[in-house]
Amino acid sequence: MLPFYYGKYRSIHKRFKDWCDKDIFSRLFKSVQNPDLQEVMLDSTIARAHACATGYDKDDNQAIGRSVGGITTKIHAMTDALGNPIEILLSEGKTHDSKVANLLKNVYNTKVIADRAYHSNEIRQHIQSISSEAVIPCKSNTLNHIPFDSHVYKERHLIENFFSKIKHFRRVFSRFDKTISAYIGMIKLACTFIWLLRNYFCAQNLNIFLKLAQTFSIGFKSGEYGGRYNICTSNLLAISISLEDLWKLALSITIVVLGFNDGHKCSSNH
Repeated sequence: MLPFYYGKYRSIHKRFKDWCDKDIFSRLFKSVQNPDLQEVMLDSTIARAHACATGYDKDDNQAIGRSVGGITTKIHAMTDALGNPIEILLSEGKTHDSKVANLLKNVYNTKVIADRAYHSNEIRQHIQSISSEAVIPCKSNTLNHIPFDSHVYKERHLIENFFSKIKHFRRVFSRFDKTISAYIGMIKLACTFIWLLRNYFCAQNLNIFLKLAQTFSIGFKSGEYGGRYNICTSNLLAISISLEDLWKLALSITIVVLGFNDGHKCSSNH
């Protein structure tokens, strides 16, 4: 149940659905990224779909499939060299990992780290076509084993750590959303939290706000006064917060800004 001060449930749900349909959360996810593309990693994980997530459309399964594990959705991810998310795709739970090569469409001249599930001629050829090196071990039944950099392959645990992080979010760990746009929007919102935390602890500055301002055409002005930051936008009153709380409020401020930029009017009481 939502607290009463958030407003009517139906209004909030409609706004969330509108933002998912307009790909707002994808734009937000992209705007906070600052990836290290020296290496990229591929992997996937399974999310159990709740019964309320089924039955949306008989002709289109919305990335929900039946497998041995029940009704599931598979989350395919690509992370950078530090284990931070770059791309997210969804498919039915029974989809094999090697069938999803679209994750690599925006990378070039790097090392692609993945487990044996991604060992296929098609994927290796695609990696070669983008001038990259495949760090993928061969399957045990492969006749001609292809050598790979075992030292670099040890970094693959970072993408497993990423999946561990996003599964702390209940709306990611279990799927309750009927539509693929709503569920992937929720996943990218969780990924945005991860990037906000990473940017705060590593950079400890306001670059993230400047990126958001560029992406959504909102004018941010910031300045440090006595260990506190004053942040103001063309649509919001100035606020003063400590650096310690900056990352906690970043997403909330961004969502409000998105509300203005999306053409909706926001009450000054919210």
